[in-house]
Amino acid sequence: MINYMLLSFLGTFIFFGVYQLFLKNEKWFQFNRLYLLLSLIISLVLPAFQFNWGIEINAEHELIAQSQSLFEIEKIDVSSELNTTYIKPEIRFFERVLFAVYLTISFLFTLRLFLQLFALYQMTRKPFKNESGFKIFIKNESKGVFSFFHFLFVNSDVYQNKDILCTILLHENVHRKQGHSIDNLFIEMVSIVFWFNPLIWLFKKAIKQNHEYLADQACQAETETTLYQNLILQFAQKQSTGRLVSQFSYPKLKNRMIMMNMKHSKRNRIWKGFLILFAFTCFGVLNSFKLTPKEKPLIVIIDPGHGGQDHGTSVDGIHEKDLVLLVSEELKKQAQFHNIQLHFTRNKDEFIDLKSRVEVQKNEKADFYLSLHINAIHDANEKTSAKSGIEIYYSNLLTQKDTLANFYTAKTFAQSFSNHINEKVRFLPAPFYVLKEVNCPSILIECGFLSNEEDRKKLLDSAYREELAKAILLSIREIKRT
Repeated sequence: MINYMLLSFLGTFIFFGVYQLFLKNEKWFQFNRLYLLLSLIISLVLPAFQFNWGIEINAEHELIAQSQSLFEIEKIDVSSELNTTYIKPEIRFFERVLFAVYLTISFLFTLRLFLQLFALYQMTRKPFKNESGFKIFIKNESKGVFSFFHFLFVNSDVYQNKDILCTILLHENVHRKQGHSIDNLFIEMVSIVFWFNPLIWLFKKAIKQNHEYLADQACQAETETTLYQNLILQFAQKQSTGRLVSQFSYPKLKNRMIMMNMKHSKRNRIWKGFLILFAFTCFGVLNSFKLTPKEKPLIVIIDPGHGGQDHGTSVDGIHEKDLVLLVSEELKKQAQFHNIQLHFTRNKDEFIDLKSRVEVQKNEKADFYLSLHINAIHDANEKTSAKSGIEIYYSNLLTQKDTLANFYTAKTFAQSFSNHINEKVRFLPAPFYVLKEVNCPSILIECGFLSNEEDRKKLLDSAYREELAKAILLSIREIKRT
């Protein structure tokens, strides 16, 4: 997200800078309109896509377990770690406050847009006159003339003066025919989402100013320039407060007068065109050609528990062996997006003994071992049988220095998993064979309790299994240091 925000800000900075330096004072109004809209879209859309066309360098990964020093390990009070620990999702207060502020301001801008649209809707419920493709609404107040799509709002004095009205209709017809109201709605919605980027507001101002240049240009072709300029000045103090509308008289009158009197320049088109193309190319390169580490994939063994004649735990004909195999299949689908190379102790419903499961890890020289299981309690005690939630087990051989380091890996995984799945998990030691015998960091996940109705419904839901697989893979990435 931070990378996207930086690149999108950089894009708007580059493109608006090019506009200010090379296009703002040129009478290429149609081109400028296209440039402003297209460059804004590219700045906001292109950084959202990831390209891998960059220079690659080789990089080895390093697990957290491998990076712990013996000095750190010897300081640990082993006895204090051999108990069940509840790991809760980390509360990132500062991030939540920032997100709340962002949503609040976006909501206020959205509310403002809604109120403006509603106000326009209320104004269009009144009687109108059809003229020159417009629905003309005559207002009693003395606010300036403005249009929105094919709706034109004028005061009664203006409407009675046919010479002035003719010029206004010519001006506003340009806004209507060229769809400037669509541009205005677009930039309003962009500013709701990206209000924190100051360049968006400058783009907004430039787009609206360019609309007026386009309308002025059309009017100059039909009306004597001096008379037209005097007409604009008459309306200079009668501005509408609406931001969605196209206004006949718009701020920055001095700039408009200068642009009306400026002559077309053809000699600069070629080199300025090359500069614009260069700006687009530079931004494309910044997004696409990165110094990308070509990292060795993390080799992970996924061990779906049980299989074949060993059903594992069963409730109402639902078997543990089948559900963990479904979770492993979801992991296989998503692993390609995480630079993780998965190997499975079984890919179908077959029985694999514990020793063979461990041998898979040793043969593949895997970096991490993850055993998938699902819990159940068959107990008459209602309180005990209602037990639910996810449990993560690690080897209880913490007295050995070569396995104590793996505890850090397991705990890092558990915390990350809790964050991504957004629920509390139990983290506890166990003497399971696969955890003790593999020669790499290892954990065993009990993905829930089949004996609990709520857990059972979640595990039978493919959407939840997809969420579970995503959390597992993201957590595996967290245990890696590059």
